[in-house]
Amino acid sequence: MKVVFNLTALQANLASMSDLYETLYSDQYLGRPLPKDYTDSDAKNLRYIYEEYNTLVFNGKFGSLISTPLIRYIKSKILAQTSLSTNKRLTFVSAHSNNLLPLLTILNLTSAECIAQKWKGQPITTLNCVDPPTFSANLAIEVSVDYSF
Repeated sequence: MKVVFNLTALQANLASMSDLYETLYSDQYLGRPLPKDYTDSDAKNLRYIYEEYNTLVFNGKFGSLISTPLIRYIKSKILAQTSLSTNKRLTFVSAHSNNLLPLLTILNLTSAECIAQKWKGQPITTLNCVDPPTFSANLAIEVSVDYSF
């Protein structure tokens, strides 16, 4: 990959490789051409780096700190529905991967260990091992429906 993207040793770090994966993945789904020497093996390795890096970055107290506003928002929506103080019966929230990745780790839905096992093709020994969001260029929106006609 270093040769395909003409990377220096300083540029070939986990953070930049994670960003490169997001860019290439977005380009692929937007129909843009990928580098001619970019292989499926490169894509698999970049995805692994992306998932592992983000799982480690958003783990523990940092993940909890980042997730607190979203969890408070979800809690307020649930409490509003249970109090029946509103006619809204459906609230749809879409989030960016930076919102969802911390939730996956702090809710124990994924871990660095399970990501490594998937990449190596080993049996998954952890209880939960969901895939992180794959397409990061999502819009954060909220749609509320009022059924009180």
